[in-house]
Amino acid sequence: MLSINSLFPPVNKWEWKQIINPNFFSWTVDKTPLSGYKSIIWLWITYFSVIAIIKLYMRNKKPFNMNKFTSFNNKVFIAWSIILTVLSGYNLFDKLSKFNIIEIYCEHETTTKGLWPYITYLYYLNKIYQLTGSIILTFKKKSLRHYHIWRHIYAIPLIYSWLNNRMNYSTLAVFVNSFVHSFLYIYSWKISVDVDKAPFYKKKIIFFQSLQFVASFAICIPHVFFYILSHYPQIIPNKFYIQNDLKCDGLIPFFMTLIGNIFFFVGFIRIHIKDLKILNNTFYQAYISYLNEIAPDKLTKNQKKYLNKKPSHLSMSQKKGVKNKKKVNKNNHQGSKKSTSDKK
Repeated sequence: MLSINSLFPPVNKWEWKQIINPNFFSWTVDKTPLSGYKSIIWLWITYFSVIAIIKLYMRNKKPFNMNKFTSFNNKVFIAWSIILTVLSGYNLFDKLSKFNIIEIYCEHETTTKGLWPYITYLYYLNKIYQLTGSIILTFKKKSLRHYHIWRHIYAIPLIYSWLNNRMNYSTLAVFVNSFVHSFLYIYSWKISVDVDKAPFYKKKIIFFQSLQFVASFAICIPHVFFYILSHYPQIIPNKFYIQNDLKCDGLIPFFMTLIGNIFFFVGFIRIHIKDLKILNNTFYQAYISYLNEIAPDKLTKNQKKYLNKKPSHLSMSQKKGVKNKKKVNKNNHQGSKKSTSDKK
């Protein structure tokens, strides 16, 4: 008979010491805190329920001032991202310094314990904590994009699959993501405090994010290569590449990661399409300028026109601000005309 307790995660069985000390960490379903499919389902239920309750509560209220909470949250994200970058970077450097590049993707261990699973687990907890960002936006009465919601929702089972199915190169994925997000969260924190005090790299934010997607796709390629060699020993180069019974697992999380990256990338392009065009124009102008220096006679008429044109460095949000200012000025001008005509 189905009991009520069987519907909930076995919190009483969780070993909380695994979170604090990496030496005790060993990914075990229903023993490691927030592991098991029930934990993920209840995280989803809690997330959507809290968002729905806040929306009902805020329906007839003014937006809350959440600047302090936003600033605090960004500081937590910054600290978390830097810690993950340092830990994953140390793990990668340790393997690269010993020329164990293959062991980034393959392992001798058959259990999920040690430094790389612990780093991935911290990243998993980080993705769960990131759900608080949606709650803050809801209190501000900001509209939540479908991309924003599903990106956070999908990230949790995705990272869970890295641990549950032993995707060894997850440390590399954590390093790439955390390194880029360190800059993004510093940027978010700075502009949340004062818009005019944005970091010097504010115009490169879209470039950083684009670079993250390129790197995310690139690091997947060696995994396919080593997985085939590891599971199909009849291939001739296998003896040269895969030695000492190394196992390259994680095909299911690989496909989940690939699908997730495609989904995230498409959503990213849809949101930042205008900013990406500006970024592309910047690269194109740099190329034409270089070509003008080394071989000006080879420039076409269109390239010469483009070179002489004054570039616009306004981002999508800045352009919207300019448009809004023009509309306000236009309305004010029309209002002043009406008032003068009424006086007459």
